[in-house]
Amino acid sequence: MKHILFIFEKDSNDAILPALNQHEWRISFVTERDIYSLLPIAHPFDVVMWMTSHLNISFVSIIQSKLLVSNIIVLTSSKDIDSRIRILKSGIMDIIHTDISEEELILRIELIAKRLPQQFSQKESINIGNYAFDYERRTLTNNHEARLLTTKESELLKLLVNSRNQPVLKQDALREIWGDDSYHNGRSMDVYIGKLRKYLRSDENIQILNIHGMGYKLSILAPNEQLFHK
Repeated sequence: MKHILFIFEKDSNDAILPALNQHEWRISFVTERDIYSLLPIAHPFDVVMWMTSHLNISFVSIIQSKLLVSNIIVLTSSKDIDSRIRILKSGIMDIIHTDISEEELILRIELIAKRLPQQFSQKESINIGNYAFDYERRTLTNNHEARLLTTKESELLKLLVNSRNQPVLKQDALREIWGDDSYHNGRSMDVYIGKLRKYLRSDENIQILNIHGMGYKLSILAPNEQLFHK
């Protein structure tokens, strides 16, 4: 069963929810004001629909950081082109105008759901020391923090994890993730490596090492570590 969260501008008691199949969807709702009280929790929702008349890129960032979800649909009457483009570039799935019919809206949500993984479960999280990494949802969590990764951060971390304690050739990583191994992309990858080091720094047993002339290696020193949750 998929879980969808509707975010409304004002009192959600007066809001009209699309009639999604109750056997396929679990539905929750919250107002924009109340979302600030939500704690960052990994994996709470499969899809978030924000229904608003005012586009605000900062609020999109709040949704992403609070709920750790990238599957965001915005339903709005706003025709502010600049804001629409900025929000789309932030990584959300779609912006839909409020004049859409309920039937079409339901169809769009269902089509998006079909593109999601069939089931998100704890066993799909990968242990990296004290961290849990969910590649599909692009989340990295531990007891103290939860973070939504960018697509490239997630791809790069997955590559390092799959070759943990073994070198990852920089050229191979660049071709797989960036499409080519140009100098510019190489510098970009170095920046992403720096970010991943920062994200993983609370576990002293984890290091991303430079391998001279080759690339990088994810070193996990904790003994008897299990890669996957059982």
